[in-house]
Amino acid sequence: MDLIEIGKRAILCGFVALIVGPGAFAQSKDDVYTPELIEGLDPAPLQNAITRLDKDVECNVRFVVDMSGVPAGISPNCNDPDLDAAAVQAVQVMRYEPKYVNGDPVLSEEIVLPIRIEKDRPGELVIEIVDRDAIPIKQPDQAPLKEAIGRIRKDARCEVWLDVNAAGVPENVRASCTRKGYEKAAFESVGAARFAPKIINGVAYRRTGVMYPIELSVASRSDMRQTYKSAECMSYKSTPGELDKLQELGTAADLRDVVRMEYLVSELDGANLYCPQHSIFLILKARSFGIVGDFATADDVMDELDEHMSSAPNANNNYAVAMRDIIQQWISFNLKAETGQFGGTQEAQLLIANCGHPLDKAYKKEKKQEVCAVNAQIDAKGLVDIVDNTCSSGRYAQAAVESVGCALFLPRVENGEAVTGPAVTFELEFDEQKGQ
Repeated sequence: MDLIEIGKRAILCGFVALIVGPGAFAQSKDDVYTPELIEGLDPAPLQNAITRLDKDVECNVRFVVDMSGVPAGISPNCNDPDLDAAAVQAVQVMRYEPKYVNGDPVLSEEIVLPIRIEKDRPGELVIEIVDRDAIPIKQPDQAPLKEAIGRIRKDARCEVWLDVNAAGVPENVRASCTRKGYEKAAFESVGAARFAPKIINGVAYRRTGVMYPIELSVASRSDMRQTYKSAECMSYKSTPGELDKLQELGTAADLRDVVRMEYLVSELDGANLYCPQHSIFLILKARSFGIVGDFATADDVMDELDEHMSSAPNANNNYAVAMRDIIQQWISFNLKAETGQFGGTQEAQLLIANCGHPLDKAYKKEKKQEVCAVNAQIDAKGLVDIVDNTCSSGRYAQAAVESVGCALFLPRVENGEAVTGPAVTFELEFDEQKGQ
């Protein structure tokens, strides 16, 4: 039986950690995490696949970098579906340098990694990351532009020229606008953006001479005001009791407490939650239905989430967007497995590893360093069934169960059917750095 070793550090923050903490639904400019690549992709799976397919293929791989620097929620998006699995295998070995903010690792924005695999003549294979115009992975800040439009009240067009360093940060920003007075706003707006840097063979390089156009319209500002006004949830204020229940729902999902999940979902359904907190609730609600195997209803909830996030401002913070993509991938995979849309065999694929906040809370109580392991099995839905753990104290053992309960996989597929997958071992560390 295969054994998958999960690293010591808690990898992707769980569904609860960002719900009620300070700044959970707003990200300052200094908190933006543009990951730094330290290990490139593995070309071998792509080479093997292209040798078999015998044709040029392009993939537009999307993923986020979790708090341990590992790609998560990988979506291959290849023009030949037969290459998707190889693209995932190639990218999942990439490693990035994570950033810590106030002692905690930060989840990255979505990364778009275009790959072209060209078989230009028999026996020779060329693999390269496609060079492309800089793609914004954090959009420019609209606030300076809206303020300027309200003050000047004239339409204009700006061209903002900049360089993008290897970390995706704008440098040498200069703006030229058709009306005076907009240059400073355009400069501040684009300066706050983050871009996908130039990538060649898995290595990030500086890009120069990027031009970012901005159209400024008084009418569009009025439309924007109307959109903000129409998002009713922006006027709501979640009560402390509702926030507590939201946090409890995340914990219940981690512990697979079905009765508690059903109760909390019924309690929060119809609650007047603030926009971003309603997004988190819908993600947890969809996850809860998936846990009990009702993926059709879970998919309906994700449709509701998409509608909410497209209509409500500030409902799509970085955490919600990343988790939405990961949970949707998990639900869609299981729906396809239920309807027999897979053929052959696919190995289980990690989407979310164990979360860190239960470990933090337990350490703050015990103040004792410890490394322990949790042995588990991946079930046919991609959930983790815990077999045993080696944690010494009751508090640490319970924290380990909750931490590992965050884990989520795409299940193993054999002969077109989702089946119980390999054994997994999560190695957890309770220490001072994580506890403070």
